[in-house]
Amino acid sequence: MRRKIPTLAYGLVMLLLIPTALAAEPSPSWSPPLLDELLGTLSGLSIDEFVEQASKQLLLRMPTRIIAFGLADQLQVRNDRLTPTSNQDWLELQAMARAIDNQLSEYESADFTLSQRISAETLHEILQPIYENSAASPTFWPFVNPTATCELFQLDRFFEFMFPRTSADDLEDFITILWQVDDMIDGWMEEIEQAATAGILPPRTMGLQATKDLLITYREVWNIEQHPYYSMGMDLLTSVEKLPEGYSEDFGNRLVEVISDSIAPAFNRLYQKLDILMHRAPWTMNWQKHAAWPEYYRQVLRHTLGTAESPEAIHAAAIAEVMRLSTEIRSLSNAAVDTDAPIASLVADLHDKHYHCSAIDAQQLLDTVESLMSAAYQSAGSLFQWAPEQTPAVIFGNQLNPCFTPSPFDESKAATFIIPQSTTYNAAGLAVMVYHETIPGHDVQTSVARQQDIPLIQQLNGWLGYSEGWAEYACRLADDAGWYDADPCSRLAFLEQQLTFAAMTAIETGLLGLEWSLQESVAYAQTIFDVPANALTRFLSDFFYEPAKYTVYFVGRIMILEQRARAMGELGNAFSLAEFHQAILQYGNIPLRLIEELVDDYIARVKEGSPEG
Repeated sequence: MRRKIPTLAYGLVMLLLIPTALAAEPSPSWSPPLLDELLGTLSGLSIDEFVEQASKQLLLRMPTRIIAFGLADQLQVRNDRLTPTSNQDWLELQAMARAIDNQLSEYESADFTLSQRISAETLHEILQPIYENSAASPTFWPFVNPTATCELFQLDRFFEFMFPRTSADDLEDFITILWQVDDMIDGWMEEIEQAATAGILPPRTMGLQATKDLLITYREVWNIEQHPYYSMGMDLLTSVEKLPEGYSEDFGNRLVEVISDSIAPAFNRLYQKLDILMHRAPWTMNWQKHAAWPEYYRQVLRHTLGTAESPEAIHAAAIAEVMRLSTEIRSLSNAAVDTDAPIASLVADLHDKHYHCSAIDAQQLLDTVESLMSAAYQSAGSLFQWAPEQTPAVIFGNQLNPCFTPSPFDESKAATFIIPQSTTYNAAGLAVMVYHETIPGHDVQTSVARQQDIPLIQQLNGWLGYSEGWAEYACRLADDAGWYDADPCSRLAFLEQQLTFAAMTAIETGLLGLEWSLQESVAYAQTIFDVPANALTRFLSDFFYEPAKYTVYFVGRIMILEQRARAMGELGNAFSLAEFHQAILQYGNIPLRLIEELVDDYIARVKEGSPEG
């Protein structure tokens, strides 16, 4: 919330104007509780009450998530705060996490029920990496990610798809939040400088320059109406009905003020910071490793997946899966394709020459997606004990990847399935996209969790290993159910996606966990992907900046499949697929290591004659 210091030439005038300008800068209506207040709130509670209250206290330190999930009413706050990003805020969160975990450890876990044990373990696994003084601090490495721009541009998607838009209060909250964007940017700049001081920088051209190019429209003040945040604000304004007379004009004026006085200057400071760092950044890929490597990578895997699986074990499983899928894909070929080519090249030949898969336009895509979702929802009854009653709304969005956004807890908006905007689409990939994002994927996982009496934090998607692992398992489940059988192009796309995540996991764990050289990594990648070595070199550098990016998809799928096979083997004809799914979904989003315990319980209950949990 910085203001540019006026020059002496305008000093007298600005002295008169500053009080008025400062008064126009609204402050959030609430603040997260102080540590002493928090400890008092949690004292003397039962374990169930403790986990629920601790979950809410954590969320109060993450206001952006409160808004995204529609939890403001439930937590009795307004949607007028952004999650802070300064080092001081991070230190306060660390102290809070340690205090909560210390109180949690005082409960006698031997007396816990299964549900209580799962909740307590999940909360502990969330808290521990926050306060651990380890190399895997979650605030450090992501901020030098050359492709995500410090996650800064996630705010665009947040404002466009997640911010409430039902009343004038929402508009006021939006303005209040915009005045905090500059503090968020300044916090990110602290982290970027911290990384740079440690010698960790993205490459000059592909990293910093590309990021600077993205910032140009955000630092522009000469034509405010072209600024992305102005467009977002005016779109929000048009969504709200029955506003007081003159409100729209006043809102527009305040929108211009916050962009010109606060947001654009902050983006400009970030631009200038990156410009300075350009002179220190390497021209080529930066293979600078974290000081605690490879322990850093092991910690990242643990805190992202919620499992103690080693990089070596994950790597071996990925290599085996690549071989299995490669064999299956090669079995689809005929004389028209080259079976000695890289697998990706073979997939392309099968796509074009064997199956003659086609492209479609936006309207055809919508029709196809609606048809696929309708069929999937009708067939879900045989796979689950409970499934969503209606399909999500399908919309196009200005983003790179498809995304499912569940309905917020306040039910102010419907669940949405967001598809990247384009002119043409590959029809072959639609089915696997639908099954991953909706049914039987993310929509089922989040919907089942919200129907259970479990702590709030388990109803959110905190563990990517669980949520993305389930979504990839869902694509395999669709194959097991025969949903691709009538469309060989869709099944080919399914096999290609599973192969890609397995191969990326093999490369990532090899490069980051097994000390593969760059040359070894590129050589292995070229057996799968039909991509030149120099392009692969640039691509693989991102693995150091985003460890576990692909592994989250692979490991969860494999673990669920392994547990399903174990349950089927032990139960035989008594095994029920719907009951198995309920067993691993009913406790919500949890660390992957806890799935085995849930399956143990399911097997025991079936053998005792009481499969219901």
